[in-house]
Amino acid sequence: MRPQFIMFLAFSLLAGNLLCAVIDGAWLGAEDVTIMGYLTGMTNLQTASWTAIFTVPFNFFTHGLPKLLLWDFSFFSGGWGIIRWFLFVISIGAIWAIASMFWTSIQGIFQRR
Repeated sequence: MRPQFIMFLAFSLLAGNLLCAVIDGAWLGAEDVTIMGYLTGMTNLQTASWTAIFTVPFNFFTHGLPKLLLWDFSFFSGGWGIIRWFLFVISIGAIWAIASMFWTSIQGIFQRR
């Protein structure tokens, strides 16, 4: 999987969050900043800590990537909800690419005795 694909998904998430904030009449909240911190690996508490080495990949796969793949935006409700289902095709491609990348690693772990 190319890094540009993940950057496209992250850009879509950021643009969608900004669009939701404009539509809802609000601005970026703490949850949006936290999600972008999980995606980029930059938080105030972890920039100078050794725990960032272990928590950044974990937070990316448990919080950031699911948020990228679910397309959970407020403007996809009602009549626009059908577009979300078409965007799930991109999500399925991302899941397949990630699974194929880890498949060889998982096989290598179980082949060693």
